Amino acid sequence: MLKLSLPINFIKAQLSKSNKILIYMMQKNECDLLEAWSKYHTKITRPANITIVDNGSNEQKTLKILELLAKKGFNIVSKENPEEFEKKGAIIEELIKKNHKPNCVSIPLDCDEFLTLETQKGIECKAKSIKKYLHGCASGKIFKVKRRLNNSPFSHHEFMPMPAERPTKLFFTTTDFRNLNIGFHSCSSSHRTSESEISLVHLHFGSHRSLIEKSKEKLKSRVDINSAEKLTNYSGKGHHLIPYLILTKNELSHKIINENIFVRCKNFSERIKKYKIKHPFEPWETKEIYDIYKLRKFENPNS
Repeated sequence: MLKLSLPINFIKAQLSKSNKILIYMMQKNECDLLEAWSKYHTKITRPANITIVDNGSNEQKTLKILELLAKKGFNIVSKENPEEFEKKGAIIEELIKKNHKPNCVSIPLDCDEFLTLETQKGIECKAKSIKKYLHGCASGKIFKVKRRLNNSPFSHHEFMPMPAERPTKLFFTTTDFRNLNIGFHSCSSSHRTSESEISLVHLHFGSHRSLIEKSKEKLKSRVDINSAEKLTNYSGKGHHLIPYLILTKNELSHKIINENIFVRCKNFSERIKKYKIKHPFEPWETKEIYDIYKLRKFENPNS
């Protein structure tokens, strides 16, 4: 068999064209999600390229997972002051700028966000496809995520695309930006934002109890969470969490069904199953709300 040898400098040039994928995430006590999130994203990039900022976790299960991840090579950064959560954008921006080099793509995520790819056939969750796309992103740009899909609390195979008018997430192949906000939705830069085909599966809806607990944790420094009146009138950061604190589970279920369009998609649940990742959440029971549940609206009713 004839073997063609390529010059070393050619091989180096080809390798240098691929972006190094760097992922950043801040979390606190996300034991339900942390293991699945870390396993999923190590299919896309090496543990050494993933930085997890811990914002003062005190649950033993979460601390044990963080300890294991550190042993596997993840970068664990401690920011124990609860007030530093409000500086999440600035903290992640600083880390991106510290670690970013030419041919890097830097992606800030939350612990309930999983990288996927938009294709003509729908959401693609294969790590190979996601890596190929990210490796090819042009340098010196700020990209915006194409679409975010909230998980349905009622099924592992249904999602709710977030409205187009809602702010999307950003990722970077440049450090020429500043003032990255807490949700990674906006920043200041001389660069225009470029479109991308990256989408996010957003496992926002865990158990009803966890929704309440996490909402209280995020809102307690912003509003009096023990005052129904103040919660009802609150319109600041995190106001989208208020319904989880003031509605019953059935009322919240009705609200979710009435206000969203659903899409059917098995790709994500099947992909994490292939990766031997247990889905972090169990679907909510629909027996008591079945009359309205069966009337939920679909983006493509015949899919």
